[in-house]
This record gives sequence, structure tokens and C-alpha cells, in this order.
Amino acid sequence: MVKLNNNFTIDLKNLKEADESKIATIESNEKWHNENKDTISIYDRYLNSDDYKTSPMKNIQDQLKTFLMDHHYYEVDIPLIRQFSKSYDHYYKKLTEASDYYLKQKGDAPQ
Repeated sequence: MVKLNNNFTIDLKNLKEADESKIATIESNEKWHNENKDTISIYDRYLNSDDYKTSPMKNIQDQLKTFLMDHHYYEVDIPLIRQFSKSYDHYYKKLTEASDYYLKQKGDAPQ
């Protein structure tokens, strides 16, 4: 465990397991999507609900997205990270594939 301050510690084992799980999910996104269709559907409904749209979390997410866009994170930083890290580039490509698959299943695939 790593103690970050008096109130917060991180269990490195759990962090490693979460990271490995995230990578496994991206590597087999179609399988994961098919196994979690019901949960994804519930989450999608929540994201479209008035409860979510008026929540503090939605406000925070919108502010973060605006900040990242205003500071060209997606246009400058992400390409640089991909250039310097082959593993991140691989992860980015897999994440993009997973996103495209999700949008296709949802009927929102880009034309």
C-alpha cells in the first residue's frame, strides 16, 4: 500500500488488477460488450436521464471536457503520447476500436 496522505491510501495490488482488467477488456471488447449488454443499457439510460443531466458529476465532466479541448489535449498531447509510447499507441487503437464497436451496436456509428 502507498499512503498518499492521512486520509487516502492506494493498494498497488488492486491498482494493478484494475489496470490488467481494463487492458483485457480492451483486447476483447466485443466479448466484454456482449457479456455486459444489460449493464451498458442501464448506464446508457442513466446518461440520458434528467437525474444525470442535472447532476454535479455531469457538470464536472463537461468542465473537464471543455478544459481538455481548450488546451488542445486531444490534438496535441494524445498524439505526442502515442508517438513516445508504443504501448499507449496500441491501447489507444484498441480503445478506438472498442468505441467504434460500441457506437455500432448502439446505432450511432460514424458515417
